[in-house]
Amino acid sequence: MGSEEDPLRRKVRRRIFEDRDINHLSFNINDPEEAQQVEVVSKYLLTANVEIDWMHSGEAPLRAKVAQLSNLTCGHMQIPRIGLRWNRDDVSIDRAVIAAFPRGRGRVYLEGEDAALECVAFLIWPGTKPVLIESNMDASEIIYVSLPARWLAGLPVPLEPVTAAGDGEAAALAPLCAFLASLCRLSPQGAGGVGHIRQAVEEVVKAMARIIVGPDYEDHPTLFRRAMEVVFEDHSVRDLNAQKIAATLDVSVRKLQRAFEEEGTTSVAEIRKTRALAARALRSEQPAMASEEIARQAGFGSASSMFRAVREQADLLASEEQVAF
Repeated sequence: MGSEEDPLRRKVRRRIFEDRDINHLSFNINDPEEAQQVEVVSKYLLTANVEIDWMHSGEAPLRAKVAQLSNLTCGHMQIPRIGLRWNRDDVSIDRAVIAAFPRGRGRVYLEGEDAALECVAFLIWPGTKPVLIESNMDASEIIYVSLPARWLAGLPVPLEPVTAAGDGEAAALAPLCAFLASLCRLSPQGAGGVGHIRQAVEEVVKAMARIIVGPDYEDHPTLFRRAMEVVFEDHSVRDLNAQKIAATLDVSVRKLQRAFEEEGTTSVAEIRKTRALAARALRSEQPAMASEEIARQAGFGSASSMFRAVREQADLLASEEQVAF
């Protein structure tokens, strides 16, 4: 699609997502023809500038949940064997995409290039050449985020997609993928919730990018960003606090506290919010798990403290599926 269609794509996006701070979209399709016949699916593919090149009918359907937050899109799809084409143009010139296959593997390569080896995750930098994404497994899963490329400032910018193929990368990406999958099922109530979620997603996708790119890159993260990485990675540690975060980062507690204050928050608040999000995600993904075990895995000292933290977040986050604690 050329840039002459940009106004149409913007208009359709407004109609789908109604210019809200956050919105969700869910759909199931069985073949490419159905994707064009179902209005909400065809409109979403138009706004994303994505086409279904091929799809094996008669297998498991494509099931998708998509969360839209302003200039950020996060999707969780259960997919059959499928081939997708991202027709990048002037509108997507500043967009990067990070994706992972929590179950199975896939391929990503630029149109006209040889098909790449299978990978567990990939990072696509901005460009205008069409990107092809394939999965040749009967039942696979993909989690993706389309985001402003400026979020990844400091990482190397190769022309080709960057892929990760090892089991170690897959294991490191697993909890980050779980967080993004839960985002596709959560809906905040009010702008404050959206702001917190955007901040959390930004840190998660940066962590995913670093795993995919590998250790050989230059980056200069802020102290707050480095601290939040520790929070996301270690939130399940019950005695995590400002002192431990400061020790991990080799800075004084006062300097760490100032970094949080500059962002209008505190380390205690961010640890509590992150644990509440983790608890909701665990409950959504494993509804049969005992509350005490969810509390333990999320980093709370007790189920009652978990309940209080989740209730405190009730004005910010509400489960779209009405998950009850």
